[in-house]
Amino acid sequence: MTKSLYVCTVLGCGLRVLTEGGAPVPHSHNRPSNRTRISWMSYGPTLLQQTWDKLDFLMDELKDIDRGDYNTDAIKGEMRGVAFVLSLFMQPHFTTVQDIAREAKKRYEMRQAGEEYESPGLGSRTYEPPPNDNKYAEKPVRVTKPIEVNVSPEDKALIIGSLAALDNETLAIMFSVPEDYVQSLR
Repeated sequence: MTKSLYVCTVLGCGLRVLTEGGAPVPHSHNRPSNRTRISWMSYGPTLLQQTWDKLDFLMDELKDIDRGDYNTDAIKGEMRGVAFVLSLFMQPHFTTVQDIAREAKKRYEMRQAGEEYESPGLGSRTYEPPPNDNKYAEKPVRVTKPIEVNVSPEDKALIIGSLAALDNETLAIMFSVPEDYVQSLR
């Protein structure tokens, strides 16, 4: 019988074991070495970085397996899924699953060479909190400046003399001044 990879599907477990025919392995899901690293803001690694870490882990696992009798289809399938998710979020740096696969190979080669490497697009954005967390907070009161209009003293006298006879809109149009200016003269 050929050996295949058994992968535990319990969230946060991460157990992977080569077994005969991929049979389930009894184990404790709460292993201390597999703590969940979920981050929602800039506390710890971002979800995008965690996804790249997952792809790196799968790449290391794929390269470490002796290809003799082992079925690597499960690892390759999981890698395709992770690469698809990364291709959605890594635009414009990586637009296809093939671009992500090439980058995963490059990251693997850099790790094997012992060199530090960061993929393009990682670390270029950080969590930025909204400017005001309380959407029900009072809005600041807008302070308006007094209206400054260049009106000759003769026109100002005509406007004041016409206030009783005409409305603000008509006077504003006649003298080419804002209505607020006419209102301020009342």
